[in-house]
Amino acid sequence: MSEVLSGCELRTQNGDVVTADDALKEKIVGLYFSAHWCFWCRRFTPTLKEFYEEVGNEEMEIIFVTADRNEKAMMDYYNDSHAKWLYIPFGNSHIDMLWKKYGVRTMPTLIIIKPDGSVITRNGVSNVKRRKPTETLRQWKYGEVVEESKKKCSIM
Repeated sequence: MSEVLSGCELRTQNGDVVTADDALKEKIVGLYFSAHWCFWCRRFTPTLKEFYEEVGNEEMEIIFVTADRNEKAMMDYYNDSHAKWLYIPFGNSHIDMLWKKYGVRTMPTLIIIKPDGSVITRNGVSNVKRRKPTETLRQWKYGEVVEESKKKCSIM
């Protein structure tokens, strides 16, 4: 993961700055592409929050990658709806880089990444909705993933 986010400063829920290299070391990472204005994102975020609260932080970390149009909208959405996962600060160049690198065109999108940066699945949203958190995390760790896509907001 360090190659993908090398040099990126992430923020915690209380605003502390952490480096991606330190915070994501040896963890499975979920890149959560989402925005406040997206109906399906607002509907899915509570499900992801429950999932993360059960399995997150020790073996897995979520990073919020915003498509919000301004920092206030992003932070209101993050503070009101998200779990204690990390986020990339509004305006950081890594946001655009990640959207382009992974070709994200709809939201919500949850791309699950191995510690080495390779993609486990681009359909983390469907995986989170379908299974119990501990089972899903185990499947991601061992590559047992069912690929499926559902309703999303287009950003194009």
